[in-house]
Amino acid sequence: MMEMTKKTLSGLRYEDFRSECEGCPTGLYVLRNESGMEVCLTNLGGIVLSVMVPDRDGNMDNVVLGADSLEKAGTLARDWYIGALIGPVAGRILDGKFRVDGKDFALPLNSVPNTLHSGDAGLHTVIWDAEQTADNSVCLRYRYKDGEAGFPGNMDISVTFTVTEDNALRIDYHATTDSPTLFCPTHHGYFNLDGIKKPMSSIENHQIEIDSDFYLPTDINTNHTGEILKVEGTPFDFREMRTIGERIGDNHIQLQYGKGYDHVFVLRKHEPKELTHAARLRSRHSGRVMDVFTTEIGMVMYTGNYLDGVEGIDDAVYTRRCALCLETQCFPDTPNNLHFPSVELLPGNEYSQTCIYKFSTEP
Repeated sequence: MMEMTKKTLSGLRYEDFRSECEGCPTGLYVLRNESGMEVCLTNLGGIVLSVMVPDRDGNMDNVVLGADSLEKAGTLARDWYIGALIGPVAGRILDGKFRVDGKDFALPLNSVPNTLHSGDAGLHTVIWDAEQTADNSVCLRYRYKDGEAGFPGNMDISVTFTVTEDNALRIDYHATTDSPTLFCPTHHGYFNLDGIKKPMSSIENHQIEIDSDFYLPTDINTNHTGEILKVEGTPFDFREMRTIGERIGDNHIQLQYGKGYDHVFVLRKHEPKELTHAARLRSRHSGRVMDVFTTEIGMVMYTGNYLDGVEGIDDAVYTRRCALCLETQCFPDTPNNLHFPSVELLPGNEYSQTCIYKFSTEP
């Protein structure tokens, strides 16, 4: 009974996430380390609800867009993918069509003319089996049955969230299949290092450095053209620390297509699946810094261009460009761009990915 009424550091209550859907229970899972960092998530969609970290003065704030009830979390994930796990394949697939093992498949379209983030039955909508293995870690598991969401193969998927002692949120993905399929997930967290407040500050005031010399352009429908272009001489050059809003309004066709930044940056890698630094995000206001590490070759920077005033945690209103996503993944729409690295998963192989969001402060 005590757990049912107890609030977390971010103010969330266990009882607001206790439910059952088609016989599957949902709940609130709270991860903490010895220095006080706290992450709350639910097994509905693997949605991260809050991430509490200190600013330069030691004040704790939530730095991700989240929700304070199961119903609200499900709505935000369904409509905006806020805080959720994305897959089996992140990003857009043109016309929802792909070929695997000589067979053609068609996914339901949910963002015409595309299937976006694996459609309306993607990982952001499922109820995962959850096992909290320690105070600082929880493992989510789900089996995609052959044909579920339109993908072939029975896929056994696990995602482990861990809060480390150096104030990082580590996400480890693993998957196997019994038939050739596609698999390339990501996490769709929206970050604002000033904290989730009322009113929200703009992400345009944050600074970012990205370890990337190339980016992937899109067409007017945000489909990837297949080109890989240099960032040099463009508003996509973040090889040195720059303010996000400095050039977001430039008269550049790619920024017009995306209504801002909504693009894949090609990360520097010496070896496949090498865990390397991808980006550093910082707020001069709060002094918070977030470093991103990944084993994947790409990272989407999305500056929340389409958020339109939806209500989130503690009645905060999520407005345009109030937060940004840094989604580590492979390149989107690989079935229609065969020169991109493949995201096929074959029987006998295991998919693995690690993404780390590490928090610190600067004076």
